Amino acid sequence: MSAPTLRPMTPADADAVAALHVASWRGAYRGVFTDDYLDHHAEAERRQAWHARLNPPAPAADWGVVAQDDTGRLLGFAWVMPDHDPTWGDYIDNLHVAPDLKGGGIGRRLMQAVAQHLRTAGS
Repeated sequence: MSAPTLRPMTPADADAVAALHVASWRGAYRGVFTDDYLDHHAEAERRQAWHARLNPPAPAADWGVVAQDDTGRLLGFAWVMPDHDPTWGDYIDNLHVAPDLKGGGIGRRLMQAVAQHLRTAGS
């Protein structure tokens, strides 16, 4: 696989981000969340949440970055809340990689992109 393309997350990514988010949760949180929630409710809930995040009623400082392959498949994403906490500052609220691609460096590339963006922004 060639290196993924990293780009800013947009409202058009909401459904794909929600689907990847749930796939990641199903692998990591089975036994933590109920099977009923993960299998029957999580996808609709995450879709609603990501549409709300990416289409806020007022401009927000929060932002995300996605990794995708050359076919447009979403491989991973990170969501950042700058200056979220008065003591600790910026907060990475989500970092997820497609379950079949974990361990391949996509998460590291996303974290590097987040760090670079925060350094450039002065956070």
